[in-house]
Amino acid sequence: MAIKITILKPKQEEKEKMTNQLLSAGRSKEEIGLILGEVKK
Repeated sequence: MAIKITILKPKQEEKEKMTNQLLSAGRSKEEIGLILGEVKK
């Protein structure tokens, strides 16, 4: 993936911002869930 995220615990706002960016990049909500799920670990 081109996006590297170094924040270990993203704030809710940041998650929403990321979700909106991914949605506008044409990703499905399922994909976003997987990506955000990976970020949380």
